[in-house]
Amino acid sequence: MTRSLADQRQFEIDSYCNLPGAGERRFFEFTGDRAYFNNHFYSTRAPLGPILGIPAYLTYRTYYMLRYGHNVVGHGFPEKFLPSVYFWVTASTSCLFGALLTVLIFDFSRHFLRNTNSRIFAALLFSFGTLIFNFSTVAFPHTPSAFFVFVSFYLLYELQSPTGCMRLKNKPNLSAFFSAAAFGCAVLHHYLVATMGPAFLMYVLMSEHRRKLIFPWLLGAAITASLFGAYNYEIFKTPFDWTQNHEDSQIFSRGSDEPLTQQTKTLIKKIPRIEWTISDRLIQVFKRVAKRRMFLRATRLMIYPYRGLLLYNPLLIFAFVGLFILCHTNFKSALAILFAFGLTLFFNALHTDWWGGGSFGPRFLVPTIPLLFVGLLEFLRWVRTARNRKVWTAIFGFVLLFNCVTIWSGLRDWVYHVGQPLDSNAQIMMNALKTHQQLMLEFSLPKSPLFTTYVPGLFSDGVKSVVLEGMQGSSWSFPNNVLYLVGVLTLIWLPFNRLTLKNLKGVRG
Repeated sequence: MTRSLADQRQFEIDSYCNLPGAGERRFFEFTGDRAYFNNHFYSTRAPLGPILGIPAYLTYRTYYMLRYGHNVVGHGFPEKFLPSVYFWVTASTSCLFGALLTVLIFDFSRHFLRNTNSRIFAALLFSFGTLIFNFSTVAFPHTPSAFFVFVSFYLLYELQSPTGCMRLKNKPNLSAFFSAAAFGCAVLHHYLVATMGPAFLMYVLMSEHRRKLIFPWLLGAAITASLFGAYNYEIFKTPFDWTQNHEDSQIFSRGSDEPLTQQTKTLIKKIPRIEWTISDRLIQVFKRVAKRRMFLRATRLMIYPYRGLLLYNPLLIFAFVGLFILCHTNFKSALAILFAFGLTLFFNALHTDWWGGGSFGPRFLVPTIPLLFVGLLEFLRWVRTARNRKVWTAIFGFVLLFNCVTIWSGLRDWVYHVGQPLDSNAQIMMNALKTHQQLMLEFSLPKSPLFTTYVPGLFSDGVKSVVLEGMQGSSWSFPNNVLYLVGVLTLIWLPFNRLTLKNLKGVRG
């Protein structure tokens, strides 16, 4: 959608659906997340992310066309163009919002940690020790969505906290309005975030100043909702329809409400140069399932070896401990966070693609991580005065070590939901789908890519940067990949080193 809006000023993505470029990766041979309506193709992704990627795309497109003299408007994905433009779009969206989110976490930590060094440590934990780190290196909507979710929570928390910012407290109406607007931006990045809406509304209603906050908050939500309606009206001539209702039948097939066991027959869906095996039930979105099956999915989203949140990001175990402690000191905030996470987990479990397809960990839960991290901040505050401080510190250190291994192992090409690399041979992927999709639907235990691919790759190749290596068009082995990554980070850090340290030292908790 970014290319279509920038190149042709239209939402239709017809020019980029089935136009593979020479030498490109197989994963980019078609646009899979697409809708078909009135003889046109549209992206099924939320619109705000592609729109924010336009400035970076236009900048690099201009540079590319001047240097190579190739016209890339409406011409698919040229070989030398795609990796670099992907890097710059990723840097201007996911990377940027991930960095801004870390700064916001550092500022927010003053409510829990008074020592500046402790706050820096907490910010580093969030930046390099959560799934936000992994999803900041790919052009997915989850990190920008997480940023806007936390901005919304941050503004409401500041209004209700005794230690909140007085500038925000002096303008509660404006703060509530921008809180709702930020939440709307999160939804316009990732539709599943809308399920947190009742939790945020409850948080507003539990405030002592709810009479002042409720109207501006609803007004902000209504304005962002009207923007979404305007986007739908531009395509469907009605604000009450959306692209998910028109998924391309060449790729997706919606199932019926028949029992799951009767829906496992295989359909062959032909896409140019690739044949996929997709069951009726596999791509069905938000269909109601049996309570037992939904509970199993929710449990496996948390502790399932294949995509369990607490296995890929075990540091969040202490976040839930901290939220339990927070219930005794700030019950309203803890309840709002747990309610928001519970709603997301519930609707994620109703999603038939509940494991998230090709991703690292449960990607649909990533927007909730900044909220959960509030619990980790409370845990870090509590452990400083805990009775068994040394024991808790030792446990925390051990889990943190394992957490770093799992998180940093994901800085490489991700594997598909059946354990095949995203850019693997199409026939291999098709055979893998035939073999494993029924196992996934029946909740059997497939091999975990965390222990079969990611962690072994970390110990054999070291820490990699798939974004930087992708921009260079090559994959490097250890130690060249580590030296290159450290060198780039050093060059970025040095010019701002003194200024950054000076600012941090000037901050008092």
